[in-house]
Amino acid sequence: MRRGLVIGGGVLLALGILLVLLAVLVQGMATSQAIPAGAAYQLSPPSTTIGSVHFSASWSGAAAGTVVYLVTGTPTCSSPTGVVANGSGTSGTISATLSSGTTYNLYACSDGTFTDVTVSWTATGISLLMIIGIVLAVIGVLLLVVGIRARPKAARLPPTAAEVAPDPLAP
Repeated sequence: MRRGLVIGGGVLLALGILLVLLAVLVQGMATSQAIPAGAAYQLSPPSTTIGSVHFSASWSGAAAGTVVYLVTGTPTCSSPTGVVANGSGTSGTISATLSSGTTYNLYACSDGTFTDVTVSWTATGISLLMIIGIVLAVIGVLLLVVGIRARPKAARLPPTAAEVAPDPLAP
């Protein structure tokens, strides 16, 4: 039993750590997106994300006077509505906290008209995969501790002479 707890705990701990690392690796990858003039890039935090998502986008080499918008409303260069974040210049960075279930539009304007821009962005949050990994790792640690602290089975002592001797009253 003791060995089984230690082995099972070690396997669950390793699996949990791998799932957390996978979730972090997948979320930490940057996505590069070319946004043509007159278009907007739509993004929505995945439904497997728990709570809010931290979003960060950067660009460089844009036209002078470029403004990059992240909005919940309809993309427009004149009086945009639902602005979540915006930044201006030939290069820059914007950051925002996004909510699951909401669709966001990312686009750029220059001198009041749409312009093209290439944006590199990341979105990070707590995913379901990460939660499962943490739970498995915690269960694994608990099983390891219980297995290591469990007392080994008591060794069976050889039978005594009285236990081996035949019963004199037996027929």
